[in-house]
Amino acid sequence: MLKLRYIDSLRGIAVLLVILFHCGQYEGLIVSKPIAFILSNGTLGVQLFYLVSAFTLFFSFEEKHKKEIHPTRNFFIRRFFRIAPLFYLTIFYYLFQNGLGNNYWLCDTPSVSTSNILSNFFFLNGFYPYWFNSIVPGGWSIAIETSFYIIFPFIFYIVKDLRSSLIFFMLSAIFMALFNPFLKSFQLISCDRLWQEYIAMYIVRQLPVFALGSIMYFMIKEETFLSFKMIVHWIFFLTAIFLSYKLFGFNNLLPVNVLYSFILLFICLVLSKYEIPILVNKFTIYLGKISYSMYLLHFAVLFWLQQSRIFDFIAHFFESQENSYFILRSIIVLVASGVISTISFHFIEIPFQKFGRSIINRLEPNLTEQTNVN
Repeated sequence: MLKLRYIDSLRGIAVLLVILFHCGQYEGLIVSKPIAFILSNGTLGVQLFYLVSAFTLFFSFEEKHKKEIHPTRNFFIRRFFRIAPLFYLTIFYYLFQNGLGNNYWLCDTPSVSTSNILSNFFFLNGFYPYWFNSIVPGGWSIAIETSFYIIFPFIFYIVKDLRSSLIFFMLSAIFMALFNPFLKSFQLISCDRLWQEYIAMYIVRQLPVFALGSIMYFMIKEETFLSFKMIVHWIFFLTAIFLSYKLFGFNNLLPVNVLYSFILLFICLVLSKYEIPILVNKFTIYLGKISYSMYLLHFAVLFWLQQSRIFDFIAHFFESQENSYFILRSIIVLVASGVISTISFHFIEIPFQKFGRSIINRLEPNLTEQTNVN
């Protein structure tokens, strides 16, 4: 249970999927089927983040709950200084980069409003389509993650074992299956496209994925996934789900993000027992450590590389080799994002996390901080 290298690796894989997805978002891209498959499913990196997040929240909160006088208060202090400082800086940066005018995520709204900006500072942008993703690229997922933080202490006190985590998943899936059709029938904004995008990503759609992360935690903690027999059962279970989805098309009952999250859960469980080198290695572990900075900052890297026209320059050399062009494009973005994110990690993330811990130490002077996972 204490060997958590695979958790950092999973974060690294998640941010890698997201970056590859965004590197592939340009017109005229022609790639081989394996690369096209990765690109079409790159958004699953966010689902993987949610799975890992739920696991680490349960893991760290249980550890702190045993040792601290005020674990819930300390939890919110840690989470704030883990997420907020860098996110706040990116709000200012992306307002500078993109300005206040209309953009894709504002749809038919002419400009960024004061309410929109404030909603991002208070992590409320996840609850309104026009605020959802219109300032910080990818900010929608941070807002949803923060919403999970707010409800997590309550979840922790009622989800105590594998059985209750399964109930949590079933209730969240049922609620999603009932609520999604309701929202589709009663559109609350004038822009059809933005409404559909919002419904595809909003918190109710992600809650079952977070619940699967709690199942992951208890399966690993209670060691219910260690036998060959259990792995075979999982394979049959996943096969049955996919066949049902393909034959009957349960789009509302089981959306794609939840469907594929079962596979991600299976991979997470396997890696918790067997560290497969191609997935758990120094590269993915390091990407995992700087993954939060990479997630927020790679959009800026893509923007400035596009502005510099370096992609246009290298495109001339790969006109008939689209795979090579995409791979080189992705390597450039990964390297540049990695360098900038390393600086951000050491000079923004770590200092603010230490500052948060110092506040907790002042509030509980006898507390010895032991960092396990973030």
